[in-house]
Amino acid sequence: MLFGTSQKLAKVDQFSTTINGYVIKRVTEFKYLGDIFDEHLSWNEHVKAIVSKAGRRVGLLGRVRRYITTHSANAILISMIRPILEYCAGFWACCGDVNSGTLEALQKHARKIAVKTSSSDIAMEAGQV
Repeated sequence: MLFGTSQKLAKVDQFSTTINGYVIKRVTEFKYLGDIFDEHLSWNEHVKAIVSKAGRRVGLLGRVRRYITTHSANAILISMIRPILEYCAGFWACCGDVNSGTLEALQKHARKIAVKTSSSDIAMEAGQV
């Protein structure tokens, strides 16, 4: 994988690397230890994957919420959703406003479901996500 800006990567038309006679294929993104790196280091694809994975679990929480207590809903939130959102959280400082806003919106939505409210202020007061 080559890293760089769109302009610099556009200048590279042919790229070939071989190791012990095997041609190494050029890729535009790579998953390593659960993080998705792209050639621009933008975190867009990684955030999409995180939102998709955590979003499915938030949807599940929403479907079962009326059958469980608030304590159980918080336990699901803390044990099944937050770890996905918090894994490698140190990178989120440089993921951009749009990506961090998307992650924040998903966290607020999950908290609203857990405490059965439509107000994000009440949800955030009930517990931090």
